[in-house]
Amino acid sequence: MDDEDRNVWFTAVYEAHQHEILGYLYGLRLGRSAEDAWQETFLEAWEQAHVISAFGNVRAWLFKVARRRAIDELRRRKRHAEPRWPLPIGVSVSDAKVRHELEFLHRVADYNLTSKELEVLYLQHVYNFSDAEIATVIGKSSDSVRKYREKAHKKIAAAEGLETGAARRRRLAREGAV
Repeated sequence: MDDEDRNVWFTAVYEAHQHEILGYLYGLRLGRSAEDAWQETFLEAWEQAHVISAFGNVRAWLFKVARRRAIDELRRRKRHAEPRWPLPIGVSVSDAKVRHELEFLHRVADYNLTSKELEVLYLQHVYNFSDAEIATVIGKSSDSVRKYREKAHKKIAAAEGLETGAARRRRLAREGAV
C-alpha cells in the first residue's frame, strides 16, 4: 500500500468509525482518557494500515484495539487512582447516541453482570455487533460470546422476575401444554 492509498483508506476508515469508537470508549467509563485511547487507536490504524486492510473486518479490529487501549488505561488508573469524569466536556446527554449508551448502561447496572457479560451486551445492543464481531473484539470464540449473552439474559430475567425461554419450556412440559 503506497502513501496515497494509505491516505485514502485511512480517511475512509476514520470518517466511518471515529464517532462510534469514541462513544465506545466513553461507554467504558474512561472519561477524559477516552480521547487519548481514541487517538492511540487511530494512530495504530494508520501505522498498521497494510495489516488491517487485509484483516477483513476493520470495524471489529478498531474496537479490539480500542478495547485493549481501554484496558491498559483502566489498569494504569488502578495503580494511580485517578478520578474519572462521566462525560467529556462539550458532550451533552441530549446527544441521542450518548443518551442511548447511558440509558443502556443504567438499565443493566443493577443486574450483577460480569465485565464480559456486560461488554457482550453493550457491543450487541448499542453497536449492533454480531457474535463473530464481538468474539474478535474480546478475543473469545463466538460460542463463548453466546454463552456470556445467555448468562446475562438469565441474570436479567431472574432479577426482573421474568421467565427465560428454557424455564418456560420446562414449565409448559410439566403442565402438559407442550
